[in-house]
Amino acid sequence: MMLIPIAAFGPEMAGLIVPVVIFMIPIIAILTSHQRKMAELMRPSGQPVDARVVYEIEALRREVTELKTLLHQQAIAIDNIAPRLAPPTDVASRFENIGT
Repeated sequence: MMLIPIAAFGPEMAGLIVPVVIFMIPIIAILTSHQRKMAELMRPSGQPVDARVVYEIEALRREVTELKTLLHQQAIAIDNIAPRLAPPTDVASRFENIGT
C-alpha cells in the first residue's frame, strides 16, 4: 500500500482530510471499545458455572428430544392414515356415495 502525502492533494483537500482523520480517531476508539465489551458479554471467562443452570439446560434438552420423538411418531402416524382418508379418484364413485 502506497501512502500519498497530504500535500499532493493540495491545500483544499488537506483542509478536508485533517478534520476527518481527527474525528475518525475517537469513533474508531468507541467502536473497538464497544466490540470488546460485546465480546466479553458473549464469552464470559472465569465465571463459575452454576450447577442448577447446567441441570436445567440438560432437562430442557431432554424435553426437546422427547418432543422431537413424539413429533416424528405423530408424523408417521398421519402419513399412515392419509391414504385411507383420500377421496376416490374417479367421478362415478363419488356420485355413488351421495345417495347414501
